[in-house]
Amino acid sequence: SQRKVIARILKGALEEFKDIPLDVIERECIEPPLVGTEGVFPMSQKIEGVSNEISFPGEGRVTFDVIFNSFLINKGDPIKIIINIEAQNKEPSEYDIVTRGIYYSARMISRQYGVEFDNSNYQNIKKVVSVWICMNPKKGNKNKIERFCIDRKTREEYSCISKDSYDKIEVIQLNLSEDSAGAEDEIIEFLDDLFSDTIEDKVELLREKYNIFDEEIEKEVDDMCNLSDYVFERGIEQGLEQGIEQGIEQGIEQGMERGKEKMLLELLKDNVIDVATVARKLNITEDAVRERI
Repeated sequence: SQRKVIARILKGALEEFKDIPLDVIERECIEPPLVGTEGVFPMSQKIEGVSNEISFPGEGRVTFDVIFNSFLINKGDPIKIIINIEAQNKEPSEYDIVTRGIYYSARMISRQYGVEFDNSNYQNIKKVVSVWICMNPKKGNKNKIERFCIDRKTREEYSCISKDSYDKIEVIQLNLSEDSAGAEDEIIEFLDDLFSDTIEDKVELLREKYNIFDEEIEKEVDDMCNLSDYVFERGIEQGLEQGIEQGIEQGIEQGMERGKEKMLLELLKDNVIDVATVARKLNITEDAVRERI
């Protein structure tokens, strides 16, 4: 939800914002979003905005990671675009990310009824963009940006239907990599640096390389480095390339260095490791492990 981070995502991932200076996007194009299930107070760099939860009878509930209104200001009157940003640790096996992104986008369209348009005033529907930051994409997709949108196909060279009438949904996947240095798209390298578990002084890097720094960001980067779901899985993935047993040990050690008791218990439930291993790693008795389960 940091304004400086969101501004870089808009400029690096959305065609509409690529020609607008970063400082202008940060200052003039972003309305405060909501994050997770709880709003974030608009202190210094943070922003909050539209409700991040959608619930319709019979359609279930969707909670967005981050959702906010943005405004395109370089084409005359400001044009509102509703932005959703999601962080995906690894690609699920039961569906493709883009399919979920389309569903999220559809819900972002339907929620506009009674707010942006009513009755038959469909021309007032605002474009929605769902951006997915994929930490561990499939190997063939690493270091790539993928865009999915509505396009027009006709046998005629000319159509009286303008692009503004159908350009209402876009899903963007930002596929990161553990080695994105020199990636074709700068936003990929930036996000990989931001979420990397290998950079020793990340705050210094953000300050020197990206001109992003304040006390609040420093604290959040430190907090993020202590949340090692991503770090833990990276350790497992890298270690598996050197051998199953070594990979599990390496992943456990990286997780434990950041206090990931939860991850050990999940591995136990999945029968990847046994009770004795968990007890040894947590320095507690096997009975205590069973109690925590």
